[in-house]
This record gives sequence, structure tokens and C-alpha cells, in this order.
Amino acid sequence: MLTRGGTNDEAKSSWSCMQSSSSPALNQVTKRALLMGVRFVPPRPDATPLERAAAKGKLERGTVARRGNTPTTTIRLDPEDIAKARSKCRFPWCWTRLVGTGQFMATSTRLSLLEYMKTSYRPDREYVDGELLERNVGKWEHARLQALLAAWFQSQERNWPVKVATEQRVQVSPSRVRIPDVMLAPRGPQPEVIVEPPVLVVEILSPDDTYTETQSRSADYLRMGVPCVWIIDPTSRTGRQCIGDAWTATDTLVVPETAIWVSLPKLFADLDED
Repeated sequence: MLTRGGTNDEAKSSWSCMQSSSSPALNQVTKRALLMGVRFVPPRPDATPLERAAAKGKLERGTVARRGNTPTTTIRLDPEDIAKARSKCRFPWCWTRLVGTGQFMATSTRLSLLEYMKTSYRPDREYVDGELLERNVGKWEHARLQALLAAWFQSQERNWPVKVATEQRVQVSPSRVRIPDVMLAPRGPQPEVIVEPPVLVVEILSPDDTYTETQSRSADYLRMGVPCVWIIDPTSRTGRQCIGDAWTATDTLVVPETAIWVSLPKLFADLDED
């Protein structure tokens, strides 16, 4: 059950209609659209896993903006969700009414780069061709490995010479901003958003990530001019590096023509240390 207070009659009728549908896809969309002024009520004992996940807020997406003096919630829904909702909703008109009602706009909203740059998110989100993309949130091994890498790089900053940063926005093209887990930049002052190719980008796989999709995302860094990208998987205790167009699995990750390196066996041993 979902509750919302202080709505007008039209909005109430739209929400009631949306909630009355038994379509799982539609339920997913409505739950993902409820961010501001809506609270999740504990799911029924017979709720589906999707409904329970939504009730815990795992499917929430969106940002709070302002139109004049009126707070407005802008929600980005996956195109597949929208298509499923439209095709399975027993009351096609309710989708349009929901989109058009006052403070709630359930729509795939495009955001300008300027708006993105002026906005902070927790956790931060990537910007790809006008869309906000959520990043998989790392758990213990991801977070610990990120800390170990940053500590190793920081200890070598003057020797290499570089500066290390974690979860730093990097504008890889005029329409894309990526956020690597760890990156190395040349020494010297750096802007709030990195616009010149970093010396190295490191992505650490979360449990929901795969090598294939992360390598695809890493192509943005390579096109930007980043000379080397590393991907490390704490689950399989493996790592890959890309130099040029070739991805190679190795136990020692390096950056060509520099002294930068890391030993994965040593890194994973530190990760496993009590």
C-alpha cells in the first residue's frame, strides 16, 4: 500500500487508478516514481519480491527541482518500464493523467549538463547524453579495496608523480560525465570536474557489475584519451587492464611508460587480512 497526503482530487484519482492495476510492471513504475511526499507502508505478507524491494526504497530514482517557488519532483524511469506500464495498464488514460498532475511528473526527463553540474546527489550519479545514471553501490569488499588502492597511490604520489582521487566527476565528452572509483591525475591544481584525461582510471566491480558492461563503460575513458584503465573484481580476485584497444588479465597492473603499478596478490592479501 502507498499513501500520500495533501493531493488534489485529480492526482488522487490517478494514483488510485495506478494502484488498482495488478500489473507487476505497472506496480514497479509507480513505486519507482514515488519520491517526494510519499511514504512506503510495510508490504503485505503476500507481497512479491519486487513489491518488497520497492517498499524498502531500492527502486527509488529522481531529483527534486523547483519550478518558480513550487518544488517539483522529476523522476527518470527506464524506457522499458514506461513501455511495460503503457502496454499492461488496464486504464491507459491514467498514465497520462499521472504524468500531468501537479507536483509529480513520472517521465523520462532529460537534464542539461549545466543543471547536472550544479546539482549534488547522494550517492553521486553519472550523466550520459542528458540522462542521470545510477551507479551500483559498493559493499564492504568494494569499499575496502577502494580504500586500499587510494592508500597505495597516496603513498607513491611524489614518486610517480600523481594525485589520487576517489569518485571524482570526469567529463569524458561534451555530453557525458563519468565517475570512476579511483583515478590518478597529474600533480598540480585540478578543476572541480576533471576535463583533461587522467593518468589512470580504476573501476572496482560491485556484486551487480560485470566485466563486459564495465569494459563498455570504460570505452568512454579511452576515447577521452586516458592511456590506461584497470578493472578489479574483488569477488573473483582478478584484474584486467586496457592499454590501447586490448584488455589483458594480469596479476600486476601497470601504466605504460610510467612507474605506476599495483600487485593484485598483495592487494587481495591486504583485503583478506583480519
